[in-house]
Amino acid sequence: MATMLVSCDKFTKPSLSCSDEQGQATALSIIVEQIEKATADEAGKDEDGSPHLAASKIRAALKLVKLRIDDIRTSKEDPNSTKKFCIGKLKMVFPSEVIEEADKARELAGMSSISTLAENADMERDANSFSSDINFSVQPTDDGQKVYAEVENGGTIYKWGGEVLAAHLMLNAIETAKFEEQQAQETQNRQQETALSEQRQANLAQAKAENELSMQTINTIWQAIDPESRGRLLDIQRAWIKKKSIDCKTESSSTSIEPVEIETSRLGCETRQNNERSSYLKRFLDNESY
Repeated sequence: MATMLVSCDKFTKPSLSCSDEQGQATALSIIVEQIEKATADEAGKDEDGSPHLAASKIRAALKLVKLRIDDIRTSKEDPNSTKKFCIGKLKMVFPSEVIEEADKARELAGMSSISTLAENADMERDANSFSSDINFSVQPTDDGQKVYAEVENGGTIYKWGGEVLAAHLMLNAIETAKFEEQQAQETQNRQQETALSEQRQANLAQAKAENELSMQTINTIWQAIDPESRGRLLDIQRAWIKKKSIDCKTESSSTSIEPVEIETSRLGCETRQNNERSSYLKRFLDNESY
């Protein structure tokens, strides 16, 4: 009888339950490994092809995350096989600073918050704890010394974990890039403002020169008109000068809020009216009546 019992035991396949600690540990190791790869993928690579994040940094960050599988139950089993199909609730607990820094990095990058990211990945959030259903299988080797595991629906979880950790680890790089971008934008703005100011001053100088020329022209024509005609025209000329001043101030005030641009517009208006008045006054050089 003893021999038979030993003989039977020798050929009995080792069994393993879904709740076995070694099976859970194997499944969790797969999840950690895949999140590490997803984090590296999310971080991307430098121009020379090297990864933005060193593997050692990713692993160090992953050690701060507590992972466990709760509410484990068997979803399917085959009496002719040692493989068990399991379902449970994967729980990932992050240090608060990891979530805070990841949120900050994503905000700077113009991306959605960690909460929104979790909702899109069907992850339930409770403070800094995130959970999702996970399907996995466990199977011992024939000698029962090792346990193999497979995770069936981890893709979304891996990507989500990778996005969180990549954002956390790249916060400094994102802040630096954002600062440099702001500095470059400020430099560009200053250059544009300087160029615009120089342009305004050039326009003003041109407007002054053209205005002076128009004044010289109208004065020359006025002096060339015979004294008798000038006497008849004097009150009309004075009224025109006053109206010109009012009209051009009104016109220029609506063109801009910049003092230099307003003055340029006013001078341009007066120059235009001076030239028109010069054409009008030229007729009196031939002693024409007005």
